[in-house]
Amino acid sequence: MKYAVLYQSDTGNTESLAMAIYDSIDSQNKELVKLDEDVEIPEADVYFVGFPVHNQNCSFMIMDCLDKIENGGVALFATCGMYPSEKYIEKIEIAMSVWLSDSVEYLGIYVCQGRITTEQRNAFIEDMPQVSAKLEEMFDEGEIHPDEEDLREAAVFASNVQNVIN
Repeated sequence: MKYAVLYQSDTGNTESLAMAIYDSIDSQNKELVKLDEDVEIPEADVYFVGFPVHNQNCSFMIMDCLDKIENGGVALFATCGMYPSEKYIEKIEIAMSVWLSDSVEYLGIYVCQGRITTEQRNAFIEDMPQVSAKLEEMFDEGEIHPDEEDLREAAVFASNVQNVIN
């Protein structure tokens, strides 16, 4: 079985998860690919696709990547500036389901909090001044994520995906 870990990372958060997932895959037949404009999507049986969440969705680059995956299994992983509550994760999954081909098997998602840029932080606080104190607290917490526990959970997620497909 061949595995591909594909990811886009703006601040290094998603890249940290990608490395943890890649390292936890129990196979020599695996590939780690940082997505950019010119990269080709490798052939694989199982794809782990990672991205930073923006407005409960992904970038056009990730949409394009998912559109190119026509067979096999797809497991998603993501980082976001918000607390990743179950309800928030469900909204991400619903948004992402649009980009998954009917011919692939969806294998689940792992989401953890991560750092956001100063510009993003300021924009959120400017847009929602009535909850600025709560946002500041949440974004301060995000500064230490992904942490070691998040990376362990990402590795467990990847191992669980492998167990399901084997």
